[in-house]
Amino acid sequence: MIGVPRNKGCVDITYSTVVYYKNELNFLFMNRHMLIAIPMLIFMIASSCSRLNCTPEQYQYSITPNQDITYSYDDTYNFHRYESTDGEQLLFEFFHANQSCEDVFDDGYAEFLRFAVDSDLVDFSFRDTSMIIIHAHYYEVGAWVTNQQHQLTQGSISGTQLSQDQWQVDVDVSIYYDSASGLIEKEIRFSEVFETK
Repeated sequence: MIGVPRNKGCVDITYSTVVYYKNELNFLFMNRHMLIAIPMLIFMIASSCSRLNCTPEQYQYSITPNQDITYSYDDTYNFHRYESTDGEQLLFEFFHANQSCEDVFDDGYAEFLRFAVDSDLVDFSFRDTSMIIIHAHYYEVGAWVTNQQHQLTQGSISGTQLSQDQWQVDVDVSIYYDSASGLIEKEIRFSEVFETK
């Protein structure tokens, strides 16, 4: 409601009164359009989000039997190289991917932690440099990361077989590596059930 400046019960028609009403009407006009614009803005945002065709964030804890991990070191580029091949071990893989959308450029990101153990074990525990035995490594994939594989030598990885196809695995590791922005320190901790693919 517009307030009316009054003088002894009557409207005082002066220059200041005209300015007063002009300001009041401008305020209401602006607010009226704001009330219309806000729902339209929300609708536009919701519509654009629905068109993005996004894949939700994912976590996977998998075991692949009859696999081995081979290791080599690239002296030229100072890179660790790990590859999975056919073999006789159990390959454990932790996989995490952020939400990614087809219409958003360079938003894809995923990380992996992998290792392999003898298939005849019913439990295992490796700490610090002993994780080298199981070729434990970590790497990221994405537009804004190094995409290098990192050898795990700090922390622990342990597991207990729950059934033929399931293992309870506990991971608590630290990763240090250089990037364009300096030294990166990352910690990965989880306790999850891994299942055979």
